[in-house]
Amino acid sequence: IALFIGLFTLAVLTFSAGLAIFLGQQMATPLRKMAQKAIHISRGEKNLAFETRPGDYWEIVELSKAFDSMLRNLKAAEEKSRYKELLENVDDAVYLVDGRGRILDANEASYSRLGYSQAQFLALSLPALMAPADAERVLGALDAAGGRQGRRTVETRHLKADGSFLPVEIKVRPIDYRGEKVVLSVARDVSARKEAELALRESEERFRSVVENSHEGFLIIDDAFRVVYANPEFCRVVGYPPEDLRGGDVAKLLTEESLQLAKQNFFGSLRGDRVPTHYEFDVLCRDGDTRRVNVSTTIIRDLTGRQQVVAQVLDITERIRQEAERKELEDKLFHAQKMEAIGTLAGGIAHDFNNLLMGIQGRISVMQLNLSDEHPHSEHIHAIGKTIKSAAALTKQLLGFARGGKYEVCLLYTSDAADDRT
Repeated sequence: IALFIGLFTLAVLTFSAGLAIFLGQQMATPLRKMAQKAIHISRGEKNLAFETRPGDYWEIVELSKAFDSMLRNLKAAEEKSRYKELLENVDDAVYLVDGRGRILDANEASYSRLGYSQAQFLALSLPALMAPADAERVLGALDAAGGRQGRRTVETRHLKADGSFLPVEIKVRPIDYRGEKVVLSVARDVSARKEAELALRESEERFRSVVENSHEGFLIIDDAFRVVYANPEFCRVVGYPPEDLRGGDVAKLLTEESLQLAKQNFFGSLRGDRVPTHYEFDVLCRDGDTRRVNVSTTIIRDLTGRQQVVAQVLDITERIRQEAERKELEDKLFHAQKMEAIGTLAGGIAHDFNNLLMGIQGRISVMQLNLSDEHPHSEHIHAIGKTIKSAAALTKQLLGFARGGKYEVCLLYTSDAADDRT
């Protein structure tokens, strides 16, 4: 009996030891795997899962579930941390909006620039932040049934806390966030761009106003020698409406001689050659008339980088005509002044010559008193008297010329003139 009891006890102890070893192995293997995965997690690996097998102990299964839950929470926390770090280091406003227009989350740039606290901003709805129509366009990114493209750009204004508005450009796209579809909105402050656009528009308006109302013609020509733009004054000079000039060849506006000079200077300036920037052309008008113009040119580049020539055109036809008329008047005045000087000289000579004739006439008259008609010198003295009268008539003509007098036109018989000279 004692031997039987001893053998039974030994068998029970052996079975208990084997069972303990078996149970220990059943528990140690999953625990060892958990420990190895915990080591991998500590090294930064997150794409792991704690697996269980049928027949595992309840405690092991629950422990695996707890570890899986902790790992998921760790991954979510890390992802949220990266998301937050990314959002907070972006200069643009980034916020999430659900399908009902509620703001779910936002970075600091979203509310700080508008003057809100985080709580105030998250309490806003999208229609309260911007115009309702623009809010519908943002939320429309979720409307897949409407066939509208998910990604879109919306230009609108955000309402600031002080009641003013901030112009923004919003890039929107639908994303999955915590199990639901939401709209990711990235809003960029475009105040500086809007101000630049306004300044550009104002500058363009000023330029257009100056050019359109200028008394000088402006012509823009592209590198193919075609008209890009012609202002009203240039159109008035050549007599063409703007639509007839735009896109047309400049050659039809120039005479042959002017065309050769224009092409030489035009293409030379595009090549960068040293060519004159001021010259004169003859332009052909629509009615066939030719007008003389003074041209000043400047090289510019359009938005695509292509070179263009801006020609400032001044019609000098009337000026040339007036200068010609003035030159003609100056010539006439000079001739009149010259004739007046000659007349003054002639008048002075006539007076002096007349005084000499009076002296000669007086002496001839004295001689005629002392000589009879039969005296041999009487005939000569009488001839001298006639000559004096002819000289006096000539003096009278000189005086008439000097005084601007009028002359009587009459027939002259050459025989009588010859008798008077003999």
